[in-house]
Amino acid sequence: MKLSIYNIQIPIPTSENFLVINTLTNSVIQMDRPFHERLNSILTSPSDEIDGEMREAIKALKDNGILVADELDECQLAREQFDRARYSTDRLSIALMLTYDCNFRCRYCYQAGHVAPDTMNPETEAKILRWVKDKIAETRPQILALDFYGGEPLLEKERLRRIAFDLSAYAMERGVTPELGIITNGYDLNRVFIADLCHAGLKWVKVTIDGNQPSHDFYRPQADGSGSYERIVENVAQIADLVEVRLSGNFDKDNLGSFKEHLENLNRLGLHERIKALHVRPIIQVLKADGAEGLDCRTMCSYRSVPSREYLELRDFAAALGFPVVDTLAFGPCEAVIKNAFNIDPYGDIYKCPAFVGDKSQVVGNVAGEGLNGIGEQYLWLYPFENCGGCAYLPLCYGSCRFVAYQHTGSLAARFCEKKYFEDVVKPIYLRTFVEQ
Repeated sequence: MKLSIYNIQIPIPTSENFLVINTLTNSVIQMDRPFHERLNSILTSPSDEIDGEMREAIKALKDNGILVADELDECQLAREQFDRARYSTDRLSIALMLTYDCNFRCRYCYQAGHVAPDTMNPETEAKILRWVKDKIAETRPQILALDFYGGEPLLEKERLRRIAFDLSAYAMERGVTPELGIITNGYDLNRVFIADLCHAGLKWVKVTIDGNQPSHDFYRPQADGSGSYERIVENVAQIADLVEVRLSGNFDKDNLGSFKEHLENLNRLGLHERIKALHVRPIIQVLKADGAEGLDCRTMCSYRSVPSREYLELRDFAAALGFPVVDTLAFGPCEAVIKNAFNIDPYGDIYKCPAFVGDKSQVVGNVAGEGLNGIGEQYLWLYPFENCGGCAYLPLCYGSCRFVAYQHTGSLAARFCEKKYFEDVVKPIYLRTFVEQ
């Protein structure tokens, strides 16, 4: 037997103990130094006598993947886990962009100047409904995950409601559970609309607020330049007892400090007890078509540029106030390589990655056509982690974000190493989570 290559060992400050995390099985144990030394002695000298108590401990380590058989090919095991996720039919995930139009003019919006503010027409809506229903029949999933976003999806409330109830009814008639979500700027949220959608299976609403009022209103102004902070906070308070509210925030070095005042404000309003998830993420630099860099906040799974000390300080501050902080401990497998996950825009164009939506070079098909094109097929044979060897973080990453890899290398197949983030941020989060508990 041997120690797994996917073990991460993290010393516990002010103690001789340490955590051992197996990233393939998600097992976490705490081990003291004498036990670790005894275990190493047994592994290096198999003839050493093992007493009953140690034998039980070794069995537990094997059951949790911390110890594995000498002949086990763990890299192949990780690949098989990746393929199970890739080809799973348990869940059909459809992210539906109802419009490219928006009532905000966020300073980091990647859609600004990139696409026309177009909205779905009735013919495309009908084709999307037919396409999704055919996918349900073909896949026969347990869950239909249907997410609405934009642009700003609440500019198309009637269409959103119509599609939601139509697909929800179709799914339930076939024994499929609908789980609906909305990603919105929150300005047009209202209690009556959300309560109605709960009957169609609405489970969550994600709203973004970028720091305190001055910060948010600067980074996320309305189209006429006016602010929106107070109205959005009020809207969130109106719906928090109806549906799971996931609160997001985008930060850079200039507005990170404003989040503390923002969180204190929400805490005074009692929203720390009503919000179900708090997630903050960096505004990052991405390459534009002309080769220049620019700010961006699109849905991507890369955190290597996160300022670790400042992020951890903010995370701890939010947790101390009672907010349910969502820690990003894993990035993979990337949604883009999952067979039954799709993003559809107002034209009926299909993409495998939400960050690519609007980039016509990454269209993998259309709801009016049949099957995926060559780009779509390419996503399904990508193994971007093949050159990662025995990296202990591989099962958390699997080559990481395809969009960011493409931005930096021009290849969908390239890996994009997130090891710095795992070392600087994930390790301390594991300590905070498991040692404190």
